[in-house]
Amino acid sequence: MVYDWDDKEQEVYRMYVEERKSLDEVMEHLRSTKGFTPSKRAYQTQFKRWDFPSKQSPAHKNEPLVARTKELWEKNTSQKEMLRILNEEGFEIKE
Repeated sequence: MVYDWDDKEQEVYRMYVEERKSLDEVMEHLRSTKGFTPSKRAYQTQFKRWDFPSKQSPAHKNEPLVARTKELWEKNTSQKEMLRILNEEGFEIKE
């Protein structure tokens, strides 16, 4: 089935990229408000066509995060405490 994506890009960008909603949340919103029902794979393909930035940001490529983690590790900071400190310092990471 072919879907009309033309009028959806701005709304989807706002929700998925700016508001950082999950793909499932975006899909549910469009399904319930517009009756728009493409598959998850169709959404992912469309995101690539629209050149949306990836939500995946590997921690090992974030040099400030790696450096700060090393500092905390060298001070024998527990993992739980490291997580708390790093989040307080503005790094968005989860367990």
